[in-house]
Amino acid sequence: MTFFSICQTHGDTPQSECNMYCVDCSCDAFCFYCRGQGTTIIE
Repeated sequence: MTFFSICQTHGDTPQSECNMYCVDCSCDAFCFYCRGQGTTIIE
């Protein structure tokens, strides 16, 4: 059973599970490699 989904873009890399969220916007979960700069992220 998986709790987090795998990133469609970075699925073949380590830490590719979508388990991060931006506090500043209401977007879907994203992986370590998809995170942007200057946003407040919770994991």
